Amino acid sequence: MSKLDSYNGMVVSQHFSSIRDFISFEQVCKKFNGTMAKFHYNPIPLTLKTIEFFESLETLYIWQLTDENFGNDYMASKKQRDNENMHYHIMQHPFKKLKKVCYPKMMKLKPSYWFPNASVAFFKIVVWHDVEYQVVVDNKDKNVVFKNVILNKESKKYCHGTIPEEVTEIGEELFEYDSITSIEIPKSVTKLHNSVFESCTNLTSVSFPDKLCIIGDSCFKKCNHLNEIVLPAHLFEIEGKNVFSECNITSIVIPKFVTSIPSQCFFECKLLSKVTLHDSVECLCSFCFAGCDELCHIDLPDSITSIRAGAFKFCKKLKSVTLPSKIDVIRTVTFEGCVELSEIKMSGQINVMENYCFRDCLALKEFSIPNGVTKVGDGCFAGCSMLSKIDISSTVRTIGKQCFKGCGLLKIIPLPITVESYGASTY
Repeated sequence: MSKLDSYNGMVVSQHFSSIRDFISFEQVCKKFNGTMAKFHYNPIPLTLKTIEFFESLETLYIWQLTDENFGNDYMASKKQRDNENMHYHIMQHPFKKLKKVCYPKMMKLKPSYWFPNASVAFFKIVVWHDVEYQVVVDNKDKNVVFKNVILNKESKKYCHGTIPEEVTEIGEELFEYDSITSIEIPKSVTKLHNSVFESCTNLTSVSFPDKLCIIGDSCFKKCNHLNEIVLPAHLFEIEGKNVFSECNITSIVIPKFVTSIPSQCFFECKLLSKVTLHDSVECLCSFCFAGCDELCHIDLPDSITSIRAGAFKFCKKLKSVTLPSKIDVIRTVTFEGCVELSEIKMSGQINVMENYCFRDCLALKEFSIPNGVTKVGDGCFAGCSMLSKIDISSTVRTIGKQCFKGCGLLKIIPLPITVESYGASTY
């Protein structure tokens, strides 16, 4: 078994979470002694006491807003800086020979601008917590680097129509109802927050960066001139609902890291005709493809374990579907109004068919309720006017009310003796 040398010991120590971890590590043996002194940056937050352990510190890492900044107040707004200048003159000039100040014990906060000459100088300061873009502008002439920058409405005035390269996240509703026709999102951006481009009715094209990981709720909702979307390969989460609802896209490829298609994600994308899902997808949430008029076929990978209510409601041209083997429930109104749906293949162990799941499937001519189903919900086949043959499994115990209402061609319904109850106006 190989031993940990001093270099690799330093590599490991980068992941420590407290000064106590470092002190304990240095006490293990002599070769780890002085590990902290080797660092030119601080892998943990520092205080006025613990900074002394990092003798070679050149670059200050600030991990949280509450971390000690040693007098380097990078968060000051213009208004705050004006106030600081006032305090600076009050404290600096009348007390030039002041060497010591005694504070009351109850006074824990001493603003850095009280004694500006007491700040610690660093070669560079790297800020890891979230900041607004305005903070970047405030510090443009300083040696401060910001790793997580959010561009919000308040900071938009500094951008002059473009998204700055420093931005890593685009804030909520930033371009909502904007008249932009195209947008190129910088390669630094990793997240689009909620409703960023909602109702940008003139938007026709979007260029996504490769690093984009998360797209928020209603981000492109009602961008009804947006006809093409190429999602980046490393996208791993489409958050919330209505992300692309009411767009005019014709096809979509879901990246391989996405595990869930959220509620109403492509709701009423009237021209969407081709959807590619990878075998990483596990859940199709409620109404995710509802109202996609041109969707005539979709391959559902066997990785899907849940298809929720109304997922394909009113997909008027959907002709056939094969349910993944892990699906055990056909949810409420899942295929309601799929007027051209004529074939449903169920390879799994379906045990419940919920209310109205096939209502108004006008092209459905015959159907076999598979073995294992114990309950057929209310109005399950209501309005299936072409349904002329139905086979009901002997495992069925309950048939809901109005289950076959409006099935005029269905002359015989062979109820097995196992059926214990059926609702009013079943036929």
